[in-house]
Amino acid sequence: MVEAQTPCVLAITNADHNVPRIPKVRDVMAAHRQSLTTFTLADVGVDMSNRWYDVVELSIPTKETVCELLTVDELAQRLQEIAAAV
Repeated sequence: MVEAQTPCVLAITNADHNVPRIPKVRDVMAAHRQSLTTFTLADVGVDMSNRWYDVVELSIPTKETVCELLTVDELAQRLQEIAAAV
């Protein structure tokens, strides 16, 4: 439970150091066959009639990665650019 005074902004994410274990393929297939439970606001006890907050956005963050093959000279130049920017 988190308590905060309004207005406040909350962001919930999985950080890089919070990496779950990798499930086995058999477990993934078994989970795929299970039905997904959906809860309504009433099921979890949220009363929207006395609402003092707004849900602005709900999304699943995507992590995009870019892989580049660099020569030693290109790598040295990139590292110099990064060091100069800091």
